Amino acid sequence: MALGEESGSGEWSDLVTTLAIGEEGGIGPEVPAPSALAQVFHVSPEFRAIRFETRDLRIHPVLGGISSTRWNAWTAFTATNSVLVSALAKRPALPLLRQLVPTLSTSIGPSPSLRLQVEPVVGSAARLPASGILSGDGRANLLVGSAAADVLLGWGASDRIAGGGGGDLLSGGAGGDRFTFRLPAAHNADAHPADTITDFQGAAGDRLVIRGMGSFLGLQPFSGAAGEVRFSPGLLQADRDGDAQADWQVNLPGVSGLRPQWLIAAGP
Repeated sequence: MALGEESGSGEWSDLVTTLAIGEEGGIGPEVPAPSALAQVFHVSPEFRAIRFETRDLRIHPVLGGISSTRWNAWTAFTATNSVLVSALAKRPALPLLRQLVPTLSTSIGPSPSLRLQVEPVVGSAARLPASGILSGDGRANLLVGSAAADVLLGWGASDRIAGGGGGDLLSGGAGGDRFTFRLPAAHNADAHPADTITDFQGAAGDRLVIRGMGSFLGLQPFSGAAGEVRFSPGLLQADRDGDAQADWQVNLPGVSGLRPQWLIAAGP
């Protein structure tokens, strides 16, 4: 748990439900409406950079039947966010989709073919009140999740990112980001979904801020002291109560080593 202080249509058919998409001059064909994967794509920098599109006959549940400009943006998005794309692939659309913007007049890109429209939020910091997707805008953002499962996206600059309830997906993007967690009251970590940081890069300046952490053991097993944090490739675990069992964990896919200076102990 983290608390606040980041082809073809058949390939994607299991990601979606159905939505009628309107075209200029009338209602177009019914095509699948996208999942959380497409929601995240529609707030990605690659999508927001699109300024002009033409419609063709391609019908794609994620791309929304739009032509090559969106297709090119999709391929760029997947190339630079492969772990995030994989983690989102089976997630249904979330009920909130919010995008931070400097002003209400800021364009957030073409109107996406989504059942839920993107809601602009003015400022560089925001907290989700319920399960949803919160997207930064390239500034140094503060993104805080709800008590339920969320997706928090920093995209660029040095962001501060903290989920809320279990099962959050956190992505900082470029820049040295800080992911903040608080060790929970003792419980079995397997009974609660772990957060996942999709792009943690300690060598690039990313840091893990852990409230309640005592000592960092590296690859060594728990010794039985309260507050110990240990690492195994792709997984960070903590023993809150000193019973030598993991009470909390966060997934770090692709991370094979974790240096002590990449973790910051903070007060409770």
